[in-house]
Amino acid sequence: MIEIRAEDIVEEINYWSLCVALYVYGANPKISMIDGYARRLWGALNVDKVIPVKLSMFMVRFLNDEAKEKALNSKYLMFDSHPVFIKQWHEDIQFDPNEFRKVPVWVQLPELPLRYWGCIMKLTRSIGEPIQLDTTTKNRDRIHFARVLINMDITKDFPKHIKFKNEKGNIMEQRVTFEWQPHTHMSNDLPRKKMTQVWKPKEKQQGRLDLADSATSTQAEDLIGTGAAVQQQPNRLNTNLRQNAQLTRKNTDEDGFQLVTRRSSSPKQQHTVERTETNNPFAVIQVEDGLQERSRADDGVHQATSNPPSHG
Repeated sequence: MIEIRAEDIVEEINYWSLCVALYVYGANPKISMIDGYARRLWGALNVDKVIPVKLSMFMVRFLNDEAKEKALNSKYLMFDSHPVFIKQWHEDIQFDPNEFRKVPVWVQLPELPLRYWGCIMKLTRSIGEPIQLDTTTKNRDRIHFARVLINMDITKDFPKHIKFKNEKGNIMEQRVTFEWQPHTHMSNDLPRKKMTQVWKPKEKQQGRLDLADSATSTQAEDLIGTGAAVQQQPNRLNTNLRQNAQLTRKNTDEDGFQLVTRRSSSPKQQHTVERTETNNPFAVIQVEDGLQERSRADDGVHQATSNPPSHG
């Protein structure tokens, strides 16, 4: 029997000892997204690689112990509003979704009156364990809603409102919005409801059937050439029907067979264009006469030039 000793696995133990297990609660992102997330969070020069393990679980290997310890000391990590949990790798490491009873969730308090902004941590104790305010809320840079990170018990229903008694003794109600809720859990460990498809015949719609029957009857009357529908057509349609009937009887031989011939097109109507009389009030220039006179003048000049007068 082959025996594996401790020295046989030392190299692998040293390799995986630089890894941390990363679990995204309630989501199953792609490995490329987690790789970019880890490098932005802990530095691109410190992360060696990201390895997928199973649904929602990844292994992040670092290049040195210092970078790994920095990742393990990270608190309240979020990936697209989903809680992120990190553990040191060991041989039997597992992530069970049921072990996470309380998870950090970002909570918004829309339109919280400004006089209560100093009491946000006190107000939110009624729904969970407040952890911290976001930077924008702490600096009062955004006032249309306050944002606070709260450790929520996911085994209980998330409330929609917070009730409290104000400084005048009146009962106030503040609306609450959660950026993530546990119903979005994507783990395969949770049972899923089985869906069954059942065939159900479609009910007949009597109104549409009656309309279809009426349309069919009208088409039949049009094809036969009888009935009130045809009688209401224009005279041109009735003339075409009679011509087609006469052509059919003409092309039928003695044995009752119908001769198939090329259908002749109906003669086109010829349109007569009336001649339009136009009178031009302007006189026409006699171009030819003008040219002849100009030619004779030119000849006279030429003769005078060719026969200069003699000087006695």
